[in-house]
Amino acid sequence: MVGSKPNNLDPNYLSTDEFGQSPFHHALHSFREQFKKKQKDMESQPTMTIDIHGKLDRKRNVLIEVGIRPMQTLWKDNEKCAKFISILEEHIDTKFKKRLNQYQCYNPKGLQNMTVDVSFDCCLHGLWGGNCHTMCHQSTLLGTFFSVCFSMFIIHICMLYVWYVCIYAGLCGLQLEIPESVRQKLIKDDKFFVDFAEGIKDLYDSVICKHWHLIDDLPNQMNCIEENDSITKCPLTNDNDKINVFNYGLTNLSELQELIVKIEKAYWKKYDKKSLSSYV
Repeated sequence: MVGSKPNNLDPNYLSTDEFGQSPFHHALHSFREQFKKKQKDMESQPTMTIDIHGKLDRKRNVLIEVGIRPMQTLWKDNEKCAKFISILEEHIDTKFKKRLNQYQCYNPKGLQNMTVDVSFDCCLHGLWGGNCHTMCHQSTLLGTFFSVCFSMFIIHICMLYVWYVCIYAGLCGLQLEIPESVRQKLIKDDKFFVDFAEGIKDLYDSVICKHWHLIDDLPNQMNCIEENDSITKCPLTNDNDKINVFNYGLTNLSELQELIVKIEKAYWKKYDKKSLSSYV
């Protein structure tokens, strides 16, 4: 969905009284129920939300900001959760960072090639504060359910959300803010794209799954919507663009990459530079 259209609710900027009107928020509850049903006859499977955004290039760096502030804030007084967050921070600051530090991309703002960097100690941390909730904040509040979300800023100011739901994920709400130059590299450089995705999967395997016991009993704090039939029947399509966001049926990374490229091309074809000015 195009989050910047004035008649669409931005799922990354919701107040509590808007939860009931948001297809994304309804979908969180709906998928939470679906995963609970699937897990009745099997061992509990960690699930995670990753909300990938884009940001403009900065002159001094090409920094991917990993927003985990909702978890840091909501779970700080729980001893086991605090330990989990510490492990997560260390993994991001060492293994995930080291993996991406191998790559460089040209920064048009800095007029030179720069090393792709990563930090969770950042400004775009995923927590608005007050009565305003990001996507990963909403997911974190749900306690025992998260989906996997990829939302790409295809251009500077217009947002396309594509949900890629898979069983391999974990209880952890992450928000990734990616500079434009890095997003271009993700589209064009297959090796970088795969390494980036494998870095996320490694985070899931090494942190979420391995230390799931530290956070698996967190309660659902999101009581603003009752878990009833009205949620299940909520339409999961954008009325404006008729994009069915949960029925892509993706099974692997190459299919996801192909889908992102197709959406990017279709989006640029639909909106020329003149029409884009209306979204500023």
